[in-house]
Amino acid sequence: MNEAMFNVKGEFYKGERIYMVHHSLLYHSIRNNHKLMIDFLSRMGQVLNLFNQAGVVHADLKPDNILIDYDEDTEEIKSMKVIDLGSAFLLNNNALRLKD
Repeated sequence: MNEAMFNVKGEFYKGERIYMVHHSLLYHSIRNNHKLMIDFLSRMGQVLNLFNQAGVVHADLKPDNILIDYDEDTEEIKSMKVIDLGSAFLLNNNALRLKD
């Protein structure tokens, strides 16, 4: 999701590292289109609900682990995937971590 939202470039200027952030069309669309924001949050809610129902804790959920296929022409999210379950673990009904 990071790459879909913004691009960060760093340069040295007078001995200091200066960062330039270029926001993408998806970033501006989500900020300005409430329906798109609601769609994104709804999809994330569905994913988190599925994890909860399965007793799975992702343990590394961050923008880098959310892949979005965004159609710039229609300003719609075509698909969204949560990846990198390498740190995930299962909880039992009593919210106790199950052994790996």
